[in-house]
Amino acid sequence: LCHRSDLHDALKCLASGEGAGKPAIVHLGCETLSCDADAGTLTLQDGQVHHADVNMGADGIHSAMRTSILGYVQTALPSGRAVFRCLMEMSKMAGRPEFDWLMTGLAGPRGVRALP
Repeated sequence: LCHRSDLHDALKCLASGEGAGKPAIVHLGCETLSCDADAGTLTLQDGQVHHADVNMGADGIHSAMRTSILGYVQTALPSGRAVFRCLMEMSKMAGRPEFDWLMTGLAGPRGVRALP
């Protein structure tokens, strides 16, 4: 498990950090209309077309990237599960018996994960 912002930071570092080749350009807050995987193009809502060796779109559950690549809309299938996320300072929970169950974590479909 990792926090979404940690994944974003790691991908950004890998794509634009030191190394062979030209660093990637990261565009945030853009709405993707479509992409053409064969041509390596990505079309944004404002009409900009970007050409790249690799285009990555993290455009959510109603992904235009996924639809463009598959050629059809793939709707999300219900899993019957829900996830709720909150952030708490572990130091404020330590030593308080009412939070022991959070600090140790539970496995299984109704699991709780406490990450430092």
